[in-house]
Amino acid sequence: MVQKIFIVEGDVMRVTMQNDHLRNTCPHAVTAFHAGEDCLARFTEHPDLMIFDCHLNNMENDAADGLRILEMIKSWTNRCM
Repeated sequence: MVQKIFIVEGDVMRVTMQNDHLRNTCPHAVTAFHAGEDCLARFTEHPDLMIFDCHLNNMENDAADGLRILEMIKSWTNRCM
């Protein structure tokens, strides 16, 4: 079964390596994001797995880091239960 995986990583080289590895080892549907806010915008796609950079190094000063994005996701999922 194909798993939907979201990778949230600020480092372009690292996310490219992760993306390539996951796509080449198993038939995963991998979507990469360089900002947590972009990931949140597509969270309704219900990924099976999310891989986060806890210290997202975004270009925007007010962008949330990975831990803040995880807190938002946890808050949303708690409300849905």
